[in-house]
Amino acid sequence: MKATLLTLALTLLAVAPAWASEKEMAAFSESYEAERAGDYAKAFDVLNGVDGKKPTYLAEVRRGWLKYQAADYQEARRHYQNAMRISPKAIEPRLGFTLPTLALGKYDETEMAVRAILAIDPSNYTARVRLTYTLRMQGKFRQARELNTQLLEYYPTDIAILTEQMFVSVASNQNDVRAFAERILTLDPNNANAKYYLTPATNTVAK
Repeated sequence: MKATLLTLALTLLAVAPAWASEKEMAAFSESYEAERAGDYAKAFDVLNGVDGKKPTYLAEVRRGWLKYQAADYQEARRHYQNAMRISPKAIEPRLGFTLPTLALGKYDETEMAVRAILAIDPSNYTARVRLTYTLRMQGKFRQARELNTQLLEYYPTDIAILTEQMFVSVASNQNDVRAFAERILTLDPNNANAKYYLTPATNTVAK
């Protein structure tokens, strides 16, 4: 039985496609080095032709990230969309797509994108956090508050969610802004946003 299983495993390894070709691995290594040096143009250019005539998922996700880092948001979106077409069920490029979309201030489109993610993966933490942000930026304060309240039941000490709920309270003129600010400072005593909203005269949302 063990011999049969071993034979099967070896057979699968032999026929399974490689995760990345040697050419891709070498290009990716050079790309990572260039990114660490802050040279996003070079990090992108070394990927040219690495995937041949047909773009690969790995290369397109990488290109999307690099274009986002270089603040070329439209191109970043295009590459992430290519990756989504190559691997329709993959969550990674969908999340990646929301980054340049948010950077462009396309909050309604970001909302649609994160809701599509949640239709696939309802408990996805990153998608839910980005959803509450996009709801706030669209002035949908009640929905944002409800989602944050739910998230805080799961993550009571999550500073990102607490801060987002504090911002929602500020934007919708709620009376619990100070309570959230104090709660955040308990977890992060030097939190600049929380300190800002402990000042009574403050009445605008920090960016």
